[in-house]
Amino acid sequence: MIRYGRPDSHILLADGDASFLDALGEILGREGFRTTAAKDGPSAISMFKEDRPDLVILDLLDVVPPDMSGFEVCRELRRGSQVPIAILTGRDAEADRVAGLDAGADDYITKRCGERELIARLRAALRRGPERPPIHPGMLGDACVELNPEGHDVRVNGEIVDLSLKEFELLRVLLVNKGKVVPRRKLVAAIWDGSYANGSKSLETQVRRLRARLEADPATPRRIVSVRGVGYKFEPELDHSDSLSVLSSAGE
Repeated sequence: MIRYGRPDSHILLADGDASFLDALGEILGREGFRTTAAKDGPSAISMFKEDRPDLVILDLLDVVPPDMSGFEVCRELRRGSQVPIAILTGRDAEADRVAGLDAGADDYITKRCGERELIARLRAALRRGPERPPIHPGMLGDACVELNPEGHDVRVNGEIVDLSLKEFELLRVLLVNKGKVVPRRKLVAAIWDGSYANGSKSLETQVRRLRARLEADPATPRRIVSVRGVGYKFEPELDHSDSLSVLSSAGE
């Protein structure tokens, strides 16, 4: 596994040419990208699942069986993720361009492309990619619900609550966006990193289970609220001082 650059956006590179991987890694490292390099299709898929990069740069990988072509790798990655994929190859035939885009690539770039144009197109692809919730280093929550990202524990009214990994991640994303509606697609992308069709039903199940652990009355939820046709949001609980302020204002 080869890594370059600073921990900005993480890009997975897949190319059978080791010298080209080194050169491209150095270029991207100078621009502040962190990169992981794979020399063949199976390695690219394995690294993608392990590292969850923000973007994939993929050569068409002219290989022989049992290895995979770039088209096959692209289809496999796209089957389970909406992460941007840019094909970067020396092949410039129209048929290859069409096949690459049909396989799910967001952009098709030839290796004759200049360095400045390449960086600009990669940054554009990253801007179009799915947003990931920011990682908060400290405690998340409100007066009643506390989530510790580092300790991986949750307390409700001071009592530890046992959550599954999916329930924990769902609550974390909702707390990072506390008081804001998080679209269903963003929740599925953040938690399952998979297709919306497969993740949508699972999301409903996880929301129901999380409500059973957090809500005083799961049948009429007050904390994890559905916004019809959009998604879900976590409604923060007022702490005691806020409650007194509200009551005081109401009595004036």
